[in-house]
Amino acid sequence: MNIKEDKIAYIVGLMLTDGWSQTYENYRTYSIELKKEDEDVLLEIAKDFDCTISHRKRDTNFKKEHESTVLYIKDKELKDILDIYIPKENKTFSAAIPEKYFCSPPFWRGMFDGDGSFGWRKNHLEAFVGFVTVNENFKRGLEKQWLENFGFETNYHRNSRDNVYNMMLTDGKAKSFLKWLTSHPTYGIGRKTKMIEEILQTDFKEYHTQWTFSEKSFVYNHDTSECLEKLKNRSEGAIKNQKRILKSNPPRIFITGDTHRENDIEKFLKLDAAELTKNDLLVILGDWGAVWFGDERDNHIIKMYETFPCTVFVTVGNHDAIPYIYKYPLVDFCGDKAYKIGKNIYVGYPGGYYNIFGKTFLNINGADSTDKWARVEGESWWPEETITQEQIDNAVMNLRLHENKVDVILSHTGGSFIVNALGFRASQSDRMLDKILDFHEYKHHFCGHYHVDKVLTFQERIFYDDIVELI
Repeated sequence: MNIKEDKIAYIVGLMLTDGWSQTYENYRTYSIELKKEDEDVLLEIAKDFDCTISHRKRDTNFKKEHESTVLYIKDKELKDILDIYIPKENKTFSAAIPEKYFCSPPFWRGMFDGDGSFGWRKNHLEAFVGFVTVNENFKRGLEKQWLENFGFETNYHRNSRDNVYNMMLTDGKAKSFLKWLTSHPTYGIGRKTKMIEEILQTDFKEYHTQWTFSEKSFVYNHDTSECLEKLKNRSEGAIKNQKRILKSNPPRIFITGDTHRENDIEKFLKLDAAELTKNDLLVILGDWGAVWFGDERDNHIIKMYETFPCTVFVTVGNHDAIPYIYKYPLVDFCGDKAYKIGKNIYVGYPGGYYNIFGKTFLNINGADSTDKWARVEGESWWPEETITQEQIDNAVMNLRLHENKVDVILSHTGGSFIVNALGFRASQSDRMLDKILDFHEYKHHFCGHYHVDKVLTFQERIFYDDIVELI
């Protein structure tokens, strides 16, 4: 999500828990009332959207002369969105978690600013995150969020005193959840933000029970006994539940071509971000360009990809700063190694072999620049761009371990067959790639590099602007 969408997600969450809506014959009104000490967040919202602010003083069951601040929402775009997600009647019981915002930290921050709490128990020895609700949909949605996103298995029941759900995480689990909850900068009640920061600064060990993309890929493609052997920290119940989740929402793999830093990213408008999930994979076939300077100047682009709701996998092209990319941490990824650039961003290892949700992929990094004369070595082109024999040797070794077969070969350059079909002359990298293409069995070969979308044969396809789901 972008910053504006994050802010809207927060408002939807706060409106569902602490908002008020009235329906008239031809229109609806929306307002949010908070005690005066929490008005800071309402004032921030009023700066960004067409809203008005008023103040109230009244006696309540708990306090005399209670002071509060009310935000009245006038913004048409925002009201149109609230019309979709805020029930007209009986919001307390009928409201539900919007599927669009289920994986959105700002949305859940809004929910928790409304009906949640953060603090300490047991003489300041135990940190907690709490959420109190009478709404069955909210209870089930939060349990699902904690299970699918963090692996926290919970089963809350209504308390006998007032028939509400008191949902709570403590210590390391609370810290893990709060770290995620605040991962997108957006609105937040000031006093609650300070409490969150205090908890995050503690030395409680986080519970790293969130399912990784690689774990989910393995679970999808193996039976339960194999998963128990491989995933030592996962229970049989958790594995079976993850299998059910993946079966009900099957993962998808999308392929696209060069993005050239920010120059060719409009193609992503074709993807419906609301439909993507963290189980999906987007493959970019080189000339990604997000890592270019190897310093903080790359951060804004990397952070943009980190907002994608899916996992991103990149094959290296000739217009990628390879020396800087290869300095990133090398981590386990779907049966081989990959360079982890961001929380959901991986760059393929040279000659790496991956099993991703039952499909196998061979990754070949590199290509040869034809415009070196117009570039500066070490600044806009790098000698490491050329496919090396070392990479081919690693690829051949991996293929031998898998009966010399692979479903999909991912590369930036095309190899001699594709180059000749386009009327060009094969480069050194093309001839190196031929050593894989000419002597091993594969179903598909996808490449970028040529700034054209073209299907040459059932096996060979060039990508640029197209974004195609791999079936």
